[in-house]
Amino acid sequence: MMPGMITFWHGTVENIPAGWHLCDGTEGTPNLRNKF
Repeated sequence: MMPGMITFWHGTVENIPAGWHLCDGTEGTPNLRNKF
Protein backbone atom coordinates (compact mmCIF):
# COMPACT_ATOMS: atom_id res chain seq x y z
CA MET A 1 0.00 0.00 0.00
CA MET A 2 1.13 3.51 -0.78
CA PRO A 3 0.98 6.24 1.89
CA GLY A 4 -2.18 8.32 1.50
CA MET A 5 -4.04 5.54 -0.29
CA ILE A 6 -7.72 5.06 0.57
CA THR A 7 -8.99 1.49 0.62
CA PHE A 8 -11.81 -0.51 2.15
CA TRP A 9 -11.36 -2.27 5.47
CA HIS A 10 -13.53 -5.30 6.16
CA GLY A 11 -13.50 -5.67 9.90
CA THR A 12 -14.29 -3.80 13.07
CA VAL A 13 -13.06 -0.30 13.85
CA GLU A 14 -11.28 -1.72 16.89
CA ASN A 15 -9.17 -3.97 14.63
CA ILE A 16 -7.97 -1.40 12.07
CA PRO A 17 -4.26 -2.16 11.50
CA ALA A 18 -1.59 0.03 13.09
CA GLY A 19 -0.76 3.00 10.88
CA TRP A 20 -4.19 3.01 9.24
CA HIS A 21 -6.77 5.73 9.96
CA LEU A 22 -10.54 5.78 9.73
CA CYS A 23 -11.73 8.34 7.13
CA ASP A 24 -14.14 10.08 9.48
CA GLY A 25 -12.87 13.65 9.18
CA THR A 26 -10.45 13.40 12.12
CA GLU A 27 -6.63 13.38 12.13
CA GLY A 28 -6.57 15.15 8.75
CA THR A 29 -8.54 12.40 7.00
CA PRO A 30 -11.43 13.08 4.61
CA ASN A 31 -14.89 12.47 6.03
CA LEU A 32 -16.22 9.47 4.10
CA ARG A 33 -18.87 8.48 6.65
CA ASN A 34 -22.21 7.61 5.03
CA LYS A 35 -20.63 7.64 1.54
CA PHE A 36 -20.57 3.88 0.96
